[in-house]
Amino acid sequence: MTKAKATTGKKTCASKKTRAQLNKEENDRRDARKVPRVTDGIYTFKKAKKEAEHRGFDVSDDAEAYWNKQTCTPKTRKMLMKNGRSPDINSIVSGHTRSSPATAAERKATKDKYKHTVTEHNLGQVNWMESAATMAALKILDPHNEFTFETVPDGLGCDTAAQDTTSGLYAAIQAKSGEMRDGQTILHVSRKDGEAGGRYPTCIILGVLITNIDREAIKDSLTAFDYVPTVEVSDIFLFGSATEFPNKTLAPYPRKKADDVYGDNRYVVGFDSEERLEIMRQKFRRLLREKAVWTRSDLWFGLGSNTPNPNVGSKHQEEVKNCVALAALVGFNNLRAPNMQNETTDVVWRLDKKDVRISLKSSTVANKGKGGGFWFHLGKHPNDHFCDYVFTSYRDTRGVRMSMSVIKASRAYNDDKKHFCWSPTSNKDILESRIDLRGPDALSKLIAAVSGMDTIA
Repeated sequence: MTKAKATTGKKTCASKKTRAQLNKEENDRRDARKVPRVTDGIYTFKKAKKEAEHRGFDVSDDAEAYWNKQTCTPKTRKMLMKNGRSPDINSIVSGHTRSSPATAAERKATKDKYKHTVTEHNLGQVNWMESAATMAALKILDPHNEFTFETVPDGLGCDTAAQDTTSGLYAAIQAKSGEMRDGQTILHVSRKDGEAGGRYPTCIILGVLITNIDREAIKDSLTAFDYVPTVEVSDIFLFGSATEFPNKTLAPYPRKKADDVYGDNRYVVGFDSEERLEIMRQKFRRLLREKAVWTRSDLWFGLGSNTPNPNVGSKHQEEVKNCVALAALVGFNNLRAPNMQNETTDVVWRLDKKDVRISLKSSTVANKGKGGGFWFHLGKHPNDHFCDYVFTSYRDTRGVRMSMSVIKASRAYNDDKKHFCWSPTSNKDILESRIDLRGPDALSKLIAAVSGMDTIA
């Protein structure tokens, strides 16, 4: 468990294009899609149909009845098409919605362009951003270290656990981060996420925008495991639940006035007063104490209704069960999650005052059991060079973890492979050194396996 560290940011170097230039390019592309109107005045159904057909849309025979049922303003009413689509007339006339769906070639070109942009600008799943933004915001909200914060393993109902040191229990925090922009910033969380059946029904929602990002300097600084770069916070959003959002989604624009829809749920550095910051700090302390109802074990291992993880996917449920088996063997208090999620290392085992970085996997039977082989999927494995070992578990027909193999991470993770396999004829030492988790000497064998590999390495 760690305290949030102080964070200050550096000014960014000049980007290739200014925000104003990028906005102009987007506006020019949008204007290029516009087709001048062929009718005048407020839209009636006949005018709207004429505009749609002029742009190549195939209007449904039932479109007029569909139009007349709507009570919104004419320019926002939807036109029913024969293919089942129902774009609004404003999107049709503006060119935002096209008359025919994108072709396979166009979809591929868009996907390729997106991949290029992600690679060029170091975007996409930027693991450091959420960790750094969360740590910086927590330092602002809890300047006197009244609470203890720690990350939880990836894929669970929250990102961060906050311990109330009075009760010893934990509150669940789900953080969403983004880069402050001149326009709208989408934080990918909605009101529905806070409802029963949503993604985060038990979580406090913390939204953080950061600014003045020197991406190249940050990228160059990520050379050590668990290092979280310092960043500069511009906005903090705090809600006891996603159901409290003033809009359907948390997708803010820059604050123009202090009494906007977010009110005291938002604090903007350099814009809002210290009084507003103190109001948010008081709310943060109150929420953490009110929602500190979980044990650390609940946050890590609880699955299903009446737990902090009611909607964990089947893949991550298997990872949780692997972690449960490991915790039972080495002691739960000796395990912690890495500071950054979505990395190759899933969990860190504190052993003899040293950190053992582990990737947890489930062994899958190969060829329906013929040949006695096993495999696991490698998937994406960012920063696998920071990982020490893969602990892969073997399950019985009920899903109970019966045994475990220890594999050097450098042996398993290879950019040229999608799977890692072993059998009596290939990588057979992995089978031969399998550890029976039910045996009284299981822990000593696990420690010996790790120590032996360290000696060999």
